[in-house]
Amino acid sequence: MKPSKSHAKLLLVGDDQERMPLMLAALSQVFPQAEIGRCGTLRVGAPDASLHDVSAVVLLWENNPLQDWKTLLEEKSPTHRSCEGLVFEISTQFGDPLLRRTAVLAKALAREEVTFLGEFGVGCVQPMNPQKSEWAQDCVKFAKRLERLIQLEDDDGGNPAERSVRRFERSMTAWSRTSDEEKMLASDDLLKNLGDTARYCELMARRAYLDNDLSAVESWLRRSIDKNPNYLRALQGLADLFIERGQLQEALGLLEKLKLNNPRHPGRQAKIAECHLALGELERADKAFSKALSLDEHSMQAREDLARVKLALGDYEAAKLLLEHCGDVNKVASYLNAYGIQLVRAGRYEESIEHYKKAQMVLPTNTNRHQILFNIGLAYAKWGRFAEARQYAQLALAREPNYAKAAQLLRTMEDRLT
Repeated sequence: MKPSKSHAKLLLVGDDQERMPLMLAALSQVFPQAEIGRCGTLRVGAPDASLHDVSAVVLLWENNPLQDWKTLLEEKSPTHRSCEGLVFEISTQFGDPLLRRTAVLAKALAREEVTFLGEFGVGCVQPMNPQKSEWAQDCVKFAKRLERLIQLEDDDGGNPAERSVRRFERSMTAWSRTSDEEKMLASDDLLKNLGDTARYCELMARRAYLDNDLSAVESWLRRSIDKNPNYLRALQGLADLFIERGQLQEALGLLEKLKLNNPRHPGRQAKIAECHLALGELERADKAFSKALSLDEHSMQAREDLARVKLALGDYEAAKLLLEHCGDVNKVASYLNAYGIQLVRAGRYEESIEHYKKAQMVLPTNTNRHQILFNIGLAYAKWGRFAEARQYAQLALAREPNYAKAAQLLRTMEDRLT
């Protein structure tokens, strides 16, 4: 049951010291009984930024110029998230229902920002009057638009087409438990109210994906694009399908086309980078991941991936800086370990040892250090340099006394040396 206006729970997100009090006053006027939370961190999941059971999210949108990730990390650990990054995270974690209940009040909106918000289906967007004297009135007008937005959402969209979409979306969330008859009724209702449109075809592609029918997914998406060549959701869906199938060049072509329409989409920029990385195009992956991180400096995934690229390019200082600001570097540590093992198996012992020593420099001191020391010892052992192997086995055991592999290596090396 969705919360009504009188019991609304609103989350106001932003750090603008001029507009925030005006917006709070306007929301209190229009929603006198609402619970209004305030979040200045712009970080989903922070104690003051819980989005569960929220009636609507209000963003005080700032123009976010692209920033150099290295400068950001060198100056301070970032505490604020770009609005683009926040919208993208709402999309990935909560999907369309919350995005439709997201409202943006912006000082100004560039064309690409309008495209960005439109693609995500943000429910209400309003620019502010350049004159500060009009800001209070703008905030009240915006709050009233938000009131209507919540009322429409409480009514499942307010018209038959939107209601049928909501019903179909709800059926998809429980698709495995929905009977064939219910699925057919939901699909027929969608066709009746939407018609054979690009949006209908894209929704049917999502249904086909839930049925694990990838050929039908492609067919529906291409049909959607035929009806509307600029329907961004269908284009993105087809790009994602190509990535899943390993058709990376085809995916890149679509992603670059999408990027022209919406250059500030951090998730899409990361997908472009992942394709380049999978194709072994390290320089292009480096550039694309850097762009993704400049759009959303809080993306841990983008930091980890960019660190891996920097390591592959031999830029250990940049990789170290990135990893210092990652919460969990275990995936990067595993990548470093796997690459060193490949070098050892290829008989490139000196390279592997140099690689592991640089990995020690890059990784935080509390991350898999005993394993790296053991692997250096193992590389020396396979190289026939038993004294060095014994030394590193001892170092690994000093860090982790119960490390059985290091203990076995130490015994073997002592036997060889005696």
